[in-house]
Amino acid sequence: MGYNYKNRNEVPEEYRWDLTKWFKTDDLWYKELEETKKQTKSLNKYKGKILESTNLYDLLNEYYKLNNRFENLYAYAMLKQDEDLGNDKYDKMFQEASALFSEFGENTSFITPEIIHSDKFDVKSLIKNDSRLKEYEHFLEELAEEKKYVKDEATEEMISVLIKDMHNYETLSATMLNSCLDYGTIKDEEGNDVKLNTGNYRKYISSKNRQVRKSAYESLNKERIKYAKVLGSNLISFMGRKCSIAKIRGYKSAKDMFFKNDNIPVEVQEVLQKSASKNIKHLHEYYQVFKKILGEDKLETYDLSAPIVSNDKVYSVLDAQNFVYEATKVLGEEYSNIMQKGYKDRWVDFMPYQGKQSGGYSLSIYGKTSNILMSYNGILDDIGTLAHEMGHAVNNYLRFSCTPIQYAYDDPIIAEVASLSNEVYLANYIINNDFSKEEKISAITEMLRTINSNFFGAVMENELEDYAYEKLDNNESINSEDLCEEMKVLIKKYYGDIIEEDEYRKYMWIPRSHYFRPYYLYKYATSICGAVYFSRKILKGDKETLENYHEFLKSGSDTYPYEHLLKYGIDLKEESTYDELFDYYNELLDKLKELTGVGED
Repeated sequence: MGYNYKNRNEVPEEYRWDLTKWFKTDDLWYKELEETKKQTKSLNKYKGKILESTNLYDLLNEYYKLNNRFENLYAYAMLKQDEDLGNDKYDKMFQEASALFSEFGENTSFITPEIIHSDKFDVKSLIKNDSRLKEYEHFLEELAEEKKYVKDEATEEMISVLIKDMHNYETLSATMLNSCLDYGTIKDEEGNDVKLNTGNYRKYISSKNRQVRKSAYESLNKERIKYAKVLGSNLISFMGRKCSIAKIRGYKSAKDMFFKNDNIPVEVQEVLQKSASKNIKHLHEYYQVFKKILGEDKLETYDLSAPIVSNDKVYSVLDAQNFVYEATKVLGEEYSNIMQKGYKDRWVDFMPYQGKQSGGYSLSIYGKTSNILMSYNGILDDIGTLAHEMGHAVNNYLRFSCTPIQYAYDDPIIAEVASLSNEVYLANYIINNDFSKEEKISAITEMLRTINSNFFGAVMENELEDYAYEKLDNNESINSEDLCEEMKVLIKKYYGDIIEEDEYRKYMWIPRSHYFRPYYLYKYATSICGAVYFSRKILKGDKETLENYHEFLKSGSDTYPYEHLLKYGIDLKEESTYDELFDYYNELLDKLKELTGVGED
């Protein structure tokens, strides 16, 4: 079974997502584009009289319906672009959709300032005068919170201009890394020449053959670091513009803006970093055990994804689908049926090839089922990716069916709980069922790596964000070398002396697309804690927690994220919240020692 496709045309249809639910043809997309162009200024009829009569309710209803049309255009173009980042046609479509979406944003920039700065803006009074506004109560309360940071109409228009092309920073980085750079050819385990790309890199960095891992690691990174200055300037320019927007709005800093916009206490991040420092000894213990299992004198960076047992099994896509289905049956029939629908209706774009967007994501727009992008190479880690992204997809399916559009999109701090929980269920399924010892060891290792990445890795890179934004907020200049030097300090803290230094590790920031979603990374760390909290109770048969989890999956953003989790007993400002994660971590590590016969000494 091979997954070395040269281009999209070689990939069988059943392994490609079906985008016809968005638009049957590209021509229909263009037709909708022309129709929506006529609507970009349609809400101007409310300008100057939003709070008169029943105008506010009517405006909000029209706004969300129109916004959804623009989202659909944008999403389809983005998905098509990610199929082939070198395709000029879809790049142009994406640019057109982005420009139109931005134009709509500019033309509606008057709405929030006019509402907030009006003498009539009082949430209780507005609802009393028009009871229909009750369904927008939380939205209006959020506006009241933002009031001192929203500027006059002219300033808001200027901010819209600053924001409108910000997607280009991420697009430039993604296009260079996934389409433009030539990572060369390496030898696979059979000695065959294979063209390395960002889609199949994970397969080769996870090879049992150390030389293959080394070749993949060095070939990829040698090419990347040639463009470190360009990619660093691109990222720092993005961050700098975010800092400018924060200053214009009157926030104390960019970080202050991000946390206030998310309505998450900044203490959450502080406690999280404190917890990571306190528990870093567990990470170091894992590396010591891992090094002994591998039997290498030195542990290199390219060894970190190595299989620690011989598991040559290549899993088919059907295997992957069945494993995730069986693992999550504990969540009940409704959940299982939605997942099966996703497989049947081709929500997933499975296969890697040159030019396809790397990594994995699940994209959901209100009124549509999700689409999942991944690079499936038939290894156990890929099944974990499918479980993760299907967690997002089912969560969005359930939420959209139960939530009005204005509350349909949740903060990642909530959304990632649903995806990471599925990874816990998958690990549990393999560890406790009729799988080989090698597969169980692999599953345990992957779960430990998931925690390492989503907790320690996310907090480490969040510290790099802190460093960069603090410098820029203080009007200090930084460049790619500064990012590298700070990364070296952080690597020393998190990896210790166990992993050998090399010339590439300090460039770890280069491929991380999450930096273009500021202060997104730390949310993975809080979410893995929430995922472990829910899943361990559900796996122990706690029916109340199962009912709560279904309610959690169906609820929308009409509650602030911190309060949302607090409702279910997860207090992100308490250090004890993170302790359960490390109880689980140590259970997994003890099981790994037991199965491999390798201890610390």
